[in-house]
Amino acid sequence: MRASPLHRLPGRAPSPRRSPRRPLGARALPALAATLAMLAIAGARADAAFDLVYAQASGADAIHDGGLTAAVRQAPIFDEPRWPARRQVAKLSGAELAALSDAQIVRRLRLAFARPERNGMVSVDEILPAQWSAEGAEGLSRAMTMLGPDAGRVIFYASASLVAQVGRHDLRLELAERNRALVAAMSRGRVFIEGYRSDMSPLPPHDMATYLSRWWERVPAEARHRLHVLIGPGDQRAIWDSVRSTPAGRAILRNGVGAYRQDTPEAGRAWVAAYRAFLADPEASPPGGDAHVPVGGGLSMAVDEGQELRGGDTLRIAIARPGSANLRVQALPNGPERVFAKLRPAPVGDDVPVRLPDDLRPGRYRLTVYLSGDGLVDRVTRTVLVVPDRAAPPQGPIALRRQLIVNQRISQTAVRRLNAVQEWLDAGITTDDLAPAIGGEQFGTSVMLGSRPPAPVAPASPRPITPSPPPPGGSAVVRVTPAQLLINQRISQAAVRRANALEERLREGLTGGDIQEGAVTKEKLHPGLRVVGTIPTERPPASSTVIAPPEGKGLPVRLTRAQLVINQRISQAAVRRANGLIARLEEGVSAELIRPRSLTSANLAPSLR
Repeated sequence: MRASPLHRLPGRAPSPRRSPRRPLGARALPALAATLAMLAIAGARADAAFDLVYAQASGADAIHDGGLTAAVRQAPIFDEPRWPARRQVAKLSGAELAALSDAQIVRRLRLAFARPERNGMVSVDEILPAQWSAEGAEGLSRAMTMLGPDAGRVIFYASASLVAQVGRHDLRLELAERNRALVAAMSRGRVFIEGYRSDMSPLPPHDMATYLSRWWERVPAEARHRLHVLIGPGDQRAIWDSVRSTPAGRAILRNGVGAYRQDTPEAGRAWVAAYRAFLADPEASPPGGDAHVPVGGGLSMAVDEGQELRGGDTLRIAIARPGSANLRVQALPNGPERVFAKLRPAPVGDDVPVRLPDDLRPGRYRLTVYLSGDGLVDRVTRTVLVVPDRAAPPQGPIALRRQLIVNQRISQTAVRRLNAVQEWLDAGITTDDLAPAIGGEQFGTSVMLGSRPPAPVAPASPRPITPSPPPPGGSAVVRVTPAQLLINQRISQAAVRRANALEERLREGLTGGDIQEGAVTKEKLHPGLRVVGTIPTERPPASSTVIAPPEGKGLPVRLTRAQLVINQRISQAAVRRANGLIARLEEGVSAELIRPRSLTSANLAPSLR
């Protein structure tokens, strides 16, 4: 639809009565200047720009009288000469379409096109992700394809929740199947992105810039001229400045704009004034310049694929953006992954040194560096070969009995600490144990989330993990025999297998069954999220610690200094892993430790249900 320029002065509709002629005096000059300015502004307007008004009568009339004489208005409208049938848009419910098959959607839309009191266009108000399954979204996409050229007559309102889900998703990653299908379907018609949150407050400037930019990139290039923004109530100058703060936002504004809930004459005139200000220089950045839109990247590791390293070597990584980093190592092919370094915050620079663990045995390992910040996560991975340390100093003489007792105590300490971790997890994660910023990815379909202004969060204050004390007397009496050496070795090997199992449990992720009922309060949610609806649901089963059985009966051992050193290293590795697990959990159970879509409404505090 071709839109006419903004060409009339704001104010009331013209009176049918003629005023007597007056000479062109000083009082008429300001009006003439305003008229000429508006005609000049019209030259900046794209021929195919499409404007839409979704407002009550007095506000809509003020927008019409301000110059949008070819904009369309959302029906129903009753007996208003400014908005004849040819400038009205029929409306269907998005929830209604979500319950239909693709063929039924086509029939329903064609019936709406044919309504004689409308101009052959129909809006779908609104597309809420929670109302669509992945299969239903694919059906909508097929229906829009079946409509052929008529698909361009459909206007979609992208709800605040859909805008946020698409807008906060890293562009380097695929959207969820449902959202990908919804964006594809809507892109065949016109899309109005709601520039406000579910409570009608405008999107914060950072979110506005980021969301509009990412929608622009997600929509196929050939459909971007049909992408618009729907601007709601509030400080219009500030809202329009945040919309136009990126090249994508300015391009979307040039496509035509939607006015929502500009329900008073004052609101309508303010909206038109902001529109004129944009059209005066549609390529210009707002005062203060363009906004920063996160794009990720900025992480590299100075390690070659397949490079030989030794335990204790220093790695060099380069970090070019603010954030937090952690480094992990995993023995291949199926060893547990463990964190061996954390940088919070990560120093920004080209040569950040990080030391490998000293206890890496020879073999193949996967090194991974994660950098999180600005709402995005980057990862760099290398497979390396750890080789023996040729410069390892020879061991001095060891008193067999004394060393046997030391090794036994080390392995027993590891077992007690790992048992304490197991008991801590099995007791159920409490509110205090949870770190804040649990995001939408952790919740299943029984919880509907929306956006909110950033709110305070509650930091984690986890329960302490307290191992049981050693028994009185301990291992004061031991027999220095090969049999005792083998017993000690099996204890330390069992501790390593338990540590592996606990690490694997955390790697696969805890579930809503591990988290106590009602433990997730609003202070534990991501600061930009809020719960908008729930469906009563039970918690899923808890995760479990699956300990691998020992491999065979093992080989005979000899009571030698070398074997004692081997046993000591096994028991020390178990203690280090136990300590790593305790340190990780005592920082709080973060979102990355919770399995995606495993939290249910039962995990929410009663006040959020």
